[in-house]
Amino acid sequence: MFNMSVLAVNKDQIISTLSQSSLKLAQSAYASADRELNAVWKELPDSARNSMKKEQIVWVNNKVAKCGKIPDGKAETITML
Repeated sequence: MFNMSVLAVNKDQIISTLSQSSLKLAQSAYASADRELNAVWKELPDSARNSMKKEQIVWVNNKVAKCGKIPDGKAETITML
């Protein structure tokens, strides 16, 4: 019985550790992609940015509708499905 309870505690610890590791990897990937996207956007001529502004707003609104608002990718928790 003791071994089973130790395994249960270890399982919870493992899941927690994996969740935090996954969260940190996701945060890092999000920040990297966000920096890259912003760098590309800033390199575009004003005329190109202005012509794509409406599409940018539509894309952001679709992302928010599908994924929820992710202002900076710095969530402190992760939900395991």
